[in-house]
Amino acid sequence: MNKNRVKVITDGAIIIAIYLVVLIFSRFFGGILEEFIYFLLPIPLCIYGYKYSIKETIIVGFSTIIGSFVLINPLSTCFYVIPTICIGIIYPELLKKKIKIYLEMIILISSFLLMSLFTSVFFAYLFNYDLVQDTISFANEFINLFVKMGIEENKLIYLKSIFVSLIPCILLLSSILEAIFLSIVTKLILYKLKLTDNFSMKFIISLEFMPKIIGYIYILVFGLMIFSFFELTKENNLFILYSIIANIGVIYSFFMIYQGIYFLAKYAKIKRKYCLYVLGIISIFIFPIIMIVLGTLQNILHLSMKINFIK
Repeated sequence: MNKNRVKVITDGAIIIAIYLVVLIFSRFFGGILEEFIYFLLPIPLCIYGYKYSIKETIIVGFSTIIGSFVLINPLSTCFYVIPTICIGIIYPELLKKKIKIYLEMIILISSFLLMSLFTSVFFAYLFNYDLVQDTISFANEFINLFVKMGIEENKLIYLKSIFVSLIPCILLLSSILEAIFLSIVTKLILYKLKLTDNFSMKFIISLEFMPKIIGYIYILVFGLMIFSFFELTKENNLFILYSIIANIGVIYSFFMIYQGIYFLAKYAKIKRKYCLYVLGIISIFIFPIIMIVLGTLQNILHLSMKINFIK
């Protein structure tokens, strides 16, 4: 057996071990760790897939699925490992083909969205998992924070319904964010490992001259979201309007997050502080209000035009 073949097998075993260790470690957290780091999971296989052929990547991916199904948890395998492996096989092939960046992002976003829909519908049916009910449970946990504030029960019931109405919007936007994050981190790691010659962020569309009015409109929409929450009553016939406002607010918040990403991308490139950029991307999934505020400030103050004056 030649050295190249030994390296392929060794690297493949390392990738499988990484996934199994993460899943085993997740058991100590009640099996929720993979849910919080779902957007990170495809990265090891993407790196492996970029180095080696698609045949070898599929073998490693299939072995990971079998190992996690037998040793860990069939539920975690279906909901997290299988989608992760599919995306981990698809994305490195897109990078190798060097297709246009907009097409690459469309395919990647579509892959994340299809995986989310597939797991939500097909595997949910097999394991009696109800996405709507799960969203309501999450809403209940969130709403419990407001109970002590003396908010009327009728408002809480309608707030649960609004949470459910946001499911399609959240699925789409989360797929976009996951695709952007995967693209950035994978390309950065490939660059650091010297597997590529440069680290490009060309998919970040220039927002240098976006009108300030967009930022002011977002503040207005955010204010309407707060107002509509306090106006929800059992007798109120404007529930559909409130649901529309909530969906517009979520989409608008994503746009502000995107503006925050744009500012950090330009700042990281000029100041050569790429780690700060990656930390900013991670904060989207942990505390998104940071990037929303940064994006709003970018839109109103055009911070990216003043980077040279920022230390």
